[in-house]
Parts: sequence; C-alpha cells; structure tokens
Amino acid sequence: MSKILLIEPDRRLMVAMQEVLLHDGHECLCHVAPETALSDLARQSPDLVVMELRQRTMDALTVMERITNNYCVPVIVLSTTASATEESMMLRLGADDYLAKPFSMRVFGARVAAALRSAAPNLRD
Repeated sequence: MSKILLIEPDRRLMVAMQEVLLHDGHECLCHVAPETALSDLARQSPDLVVMELRQRTMDALTVMERITNNYCVPVIVLSTTASATEESMMLRLGADDYLAKPFSMRVFGARVAAALRSAAPNLRD
C-alpha cells in the first residue's frame, strides 16, 4: 500500500481523488492547505505528493521548492491553467508529472500508478 499526500483546496475534488486512491489500495493524507501538508510530509513520509498549483495561502513555487529541496518524493502537479509555459516550469522545478484540470479520474489513477512505478521500478502493483 502506498501513502499519497493530497494538497487540494477544492474539497469536492479532493474527495473524488481520495475515493479513486482508496479504491486502488492507497492510503491518503488529505490537506486543503499547504502549510499543514508540509508538516504532515515531514511526519508521514508519503510515497507520492499530488498538489494543486493554485494555492490560497502559500505560493505554489514555494511549496514545490520545499518539497523538492527537502524530500525525495515524486510530485504530480494539478492545474486549471494547462499552459505549456507553466507545465514546463513545474517539470523543471522537480515535478514528475503535470495534469491539467478537468481530468478523468481514470486517468488520474493511472498517472498515480505510473508515478509510483517510476519512483520504485523494482516494486510492482
């Protein structure tokens, strides 16, 4: 079972993503605010972080830098913008994947599985 840290300010979307992850056998650590997510990241050591780029209380670039500079964990970035510039910037800053909203929950589950496989190539679902 993999532990996934979700940072998503939209509670309805977070619940939908959590349902997919739980169905796929993952444990979920859900946060609407990046501040609490970052402290949970230090305590829980998740296998993957999924974060919304648009945060209300903290700049997403700061969140991404804190994660990539302090932890060895893959990150999937979610965004409503779907800009090639934004996508390339996030990938260069350390994101492992970028998923534009709206997205299919089936695709979301597949992207999570792919990120986990890439992070631990010797482990298979």
